[in-house]
Amino acid sequence: MKATSLVLAAALAVGGGRVQAQLLLRAGETFTYEFSTLPFQYYQTAFFPPYSSFGFNLIPGSFEPGTVLQYEMFANSSAEPPARSGLVTNVPPYNYGEAPLFVWDDRQGVVRLRVWPVR
Repeated sequence: MKATSLVLAAALAVGGGRVQAQLLLRAGETFTYEFSTLPFQYYQTAFFPPYSSFGFNLIPGSFEPGTVLQYEMFANSSAEPPARSGLVTNVPPYNYGEAPLFVWDDRQGVVRLRVWPVR
């Protein structure tokens, strides 16, 4: 079976604060990140209270056809059902973002990314 590589730039933000990283996942691999605090940057807007956002980018040429990326966002721990989840089957460039997201208002939670071969 061919190893599939996937390069991700993942970003978490709370009201403008930002954390980001790059990683390489191959088919069958999982990345889980549990955080207990994120930098808090609050600014008042007329429409939204403080909120969190989540996003990632798939770099062109890094996603082999025949694989699927599953993303999951958990409010507290990966033992509970995900607050948000989805599958990415498109070949990059692919940019995903979701905000406002009232899941990580307490600045803690879990993100899990998995790459699956399509059978």
